[in-house]
Amino acid sequence: MKTKLRINRLASPRLGPAVFHRIACVLSMILPLLAVAAPVQAARMEQWLPNRVSEGLVAMPQLKPERKVGFMTPEGKTVIEPRFEAVRPFSEGLAAVRAKGKWGYIDRTGNFVIEPKFDAVGVLDYPGDDPMDFSEGCAAVRIGGRVGFIDKTGNFVVPAKFTSAWQFNGGVAASQDWVSGRWGFIDRRGGYVIKPQFRNAMSFSEGLAPVSNEDHGTELGWGFIDTKGLFVISPAYTLALNFHEGLALVLTMTNGAYDGKYIDRHDKAISDNNCHGGNSFSQGLAPVSLKNYKHGYIDKTGKTVIAAAFEEARPFNENFAVVRLSSDEWGLIDLTGKVVLKRSVK
Repeated sequence: MKTKLRINRLASPRLGPAVFHRIACVLSMILPLLAVAAPVQAARMEQWLPNRVSEGLVAMPQLKPERKVGFMTPEGKTVIEPRFEAVRPFSEGLAAVRAKGKWGYIDRTGNFVIEPKFDAVGVLDYPGDDPMDFSEGCAAVRIGGRVGFIDKTGNFVVPAKFTSAWQFNGGVAASQDWVSGRWGFIDRRGGYVIKPQFRNAMSFSEGLAPVSNEDHGTELGWGFIDTKGLFVISPAYTLALNFHEGLALVLTMTNGAYDGKYIDRHDKAISDNNCHGGNSFSQGLAPVSLKNYKHGYIDKTGKTVIAAAFEEARPFNENFAVVRLSSDEWGLIDLTGKVVLKRSVK
């Protein structure tokens, strides 16, 4: 089955490298939603759609009587009552939550381990201004306008001296130099192991990192480097996202529309399908935009294995995936596509 979809080109002369990097990350989670203009009510729902099941818990959003978020099990049992303004998934035992406009970190009991005092990092997916999840024992946070890395006690292990940053993976983290605006990669001491030279960059994953040497608005420029900073996949794409399970989603621009495909580490596509509305592979499946802008899941051959029946779909994690069922209802599906949990945010 071949699917040809289009997406309007994002273009603005005011967008600098840092802003475009943020857009790139948002695209990795919400590219399917940009294909069509969503109603206001649906847009409100999308802002509250949980990210994923992680460490046995998933976010539990509510819009009434006031907008609050808590956590529950995939079976629907409330574990942490909705009392936060926004939350991130649990990672390494802690979850970033926002209270009174500031971000801190809680444990599974809902108690603050790191008090809310941080501002937005601004390079993440929904809601777009979150701090980073913990990875390899530390997390990127913003304070005083700059980004650094804290440990699980809340103490800085890398000073807040960067414009922006991604999480650590394999002992290095993509960080944007405050002076030059270029992206490089630092070690746990905060020193550059790959000097700042890229217009945009994302975290390493499976030994490769997507980077770009071109400004936003150019047709090409994104490729993949190895841990030495050398290109192993040429910068020939309009956008490239991280490798997961041996495959990465890359986009090119054709007549003002995005064409997407999944490539392997040898830069070979798994199929001829246009998967521009896709996301990362996880547990052998990837969510993509298919029929009538509905979302389903494909396997690593490009074959549709879960029919396009959802308004939006997230990658699988811990045998569940978050899906949007309607403008005010979301749920969890299992690996067969069966809806095992439904929840309304009304």
